[in-house]
Amino acid sequence: MKPTILIDANNASYRSLVVIGNRQASGHTGSAEDNNWEREVSDAVTFGLLNLILRLGVRFGTNKFVFAWDCPKQRLFRRKIYPDYKKEKRYEAMTHKVNPKTGRDFIDIKDKQFDYLRTKLLPYIGFNNQLYQDGLESDDLVAQLVLTKADQEFIVVSNDKDMFQLLDYCKLYRYEKRLYDKDVLREKYNLEPIEFLHMRALSGDNSDCIEGIPNIGKNSATDYINGVLVKGKRFATIKAEESQEIYRRNLDLMELPWPGAPVPELIEDDLSFDKFLNVVNKIGLSSFLEGSKLENWRRFFDGFNTAPVPNMPVRRRRRAYEE
Repeated sequence: MKPTILIDANNASYRSLVVIGNRQASGHTGSAEDNNWEREVSDAVTFGLLNLILRLGVRFGTNKFVFAWDCPKQRLFRRKIYPDYKKEKRYEAMTHKVNPKTGRDFIDIKDKQFDYLRTKLLPYIGFNNQLYQDGLESDDLVAQLVLTKADQEFIVVSNDKDMFQLLDYCKLYRYEKRLYDKDVLREKYNLEPIEFLHMRALSGDNSDCIEGIPNIGKNSATDYINGVLVKGKRFATIKAEESQEIYRRNLDLMELPWPGAPVPELIEDDLSFDKFLNVVNKIGLSSFLEGSKLENWRRFFDGFNTAPVPNMPVRRRRRAYEE
């Protein structure tokens, strides 16, 4: 049975924003004209996500994909109990690149492009499973799906370490191209999936602006969970009532899924290679139509039911001095 690839789509799309933002800010690409600039950014996000889909499909031999999306952060339920949640998100600082002529930055067009991918482009190609729920993050929808569909094989794609707590129920592919299961997690962090959640609740999460117990970092929190830290100043700090209040609050923020998250119902895709070609030609993603990439896209839309075409031998060019 082929696995289902479950993409944290906001996380994946932000990666493309970071890349194009750094290139344009460095003057390596892009136009100062506002309309061209916005289109370049939007097309770069689309290219990045489609390219990721192809790489994952080839690696895992599947075209079964589900995409989970965040709602706008100002409407997140978590902000009701912690107003500073994701207030200064690190990836927003990384993508805060400004058009040198108009002064507009990438954040102005981010939500518009993400909504277009979720509601228009991906469904047009035939990717019918676009998970979204007001008040919730993609993490919540991913968690509810893998917890309630335990009979299916899921590979979650995200760099968000919150997903580590789910490794009893799925595998996690991170962008350093490493596939995690609970054995890999145990080897790297000396923690079980649920223990990783408790470690972060103790030490906090800078990327989501969640403060941990003062002066308690990841190493101290791990030692406490593993029963190594049993006395001394740091042990007393963790045991203090005000510290336990921080710990309980952070558990409420970090544990997946958020209470009441709906159970996603998956439907069959109706993938169309012709519609994909329409998108590629309209945007001008010519590299998808060349050589092995085109062949891999054909295999993708065929469900990887055909064998890959063997590489043709490369003909060596004759040097000028050779007869």
